[in-house]
Amino acid sequence: MQEKREIKDIVLELLKAFDIKEEEVLANTPKRVSKALMELWRGLIEPPPKLAFFPAKKGMTIIVEDISFNSTCEHHLMPFFGTCKITLKSNGTTLGLSKFNRIVQYFASKPTIQEKMAQEIHDFLKEHLKPEYLEIEIKAKHTCVSHRGIKDACSNTIVVIESFS
Repeated sequence: MQEKREIKDIVLELLKAFDIKEEEVLANTPKRVSKALMELWRGLIEPPPKLAFFPAKKGMTIIVEDISFNSTCEHHLMPFFGTCKITLKSNGTTLGLSKFNRIVQYFASKPTIQEKMAQEIHDFLKEHLKPEYLEIEIKAKHTCVSHRGIKDACSNTIVVIESFS
């Protein structure tokens, strides 16, 4: 991914707005932040992962759990992270197992909120697999809760979306 010049300029202005004067920080941090954001938010510019389909017995339940992800809250631009569990009842087709991980990580790789991310994963899998049953469960810790405001480092948020064909 190629860095965007505008991002570096914006970060430099942000640092100056906070009256940061350290030469090394002003010289190098904007480039580091730009590079980091291009990696963390790659889902804004990259296409969804290519899928590999495989036959599966109709009615078979497939569960892929503890899929880890890191994302960015679109409300505060702070990290949230956790795990996703995907449960589906096959309609005769499934994906290669690593594709489930790639799908979760793709939708996490842009500023979003947990509820939207769960819905996007759900809709993507429903469209491509047309399962008899689909459930997406995302459990996450939000640094906008643990590091600011209420400062509760222990709570988790769980979002569940399910559908039947």
